[in-house]
Amino acid sequence: MIPLNINTDFQLIEELGIGLAFAILIDAILVRTILVPVLVQLLGKANWRSFREWLRILITFR
Repeated sequence: MIPLNINTDFQLIEELGIGLAFAILIDAILVRTILVPVLVQLLGKANWRSFREWLRILITFR
């Protein structure tokens, strides 16, 4: 475990840094390695449609 000196005048900055580090870890571990591949698999061929095709589909449903 990394010792953290939170009892300084820069407590807020240190807490924000720790929070940002955890957010980056969560993004790297959960979102990019698990969530994105699952969404690509679920969307299937629809994942590779162009933006113009999506606009055409959205306009037809309105």
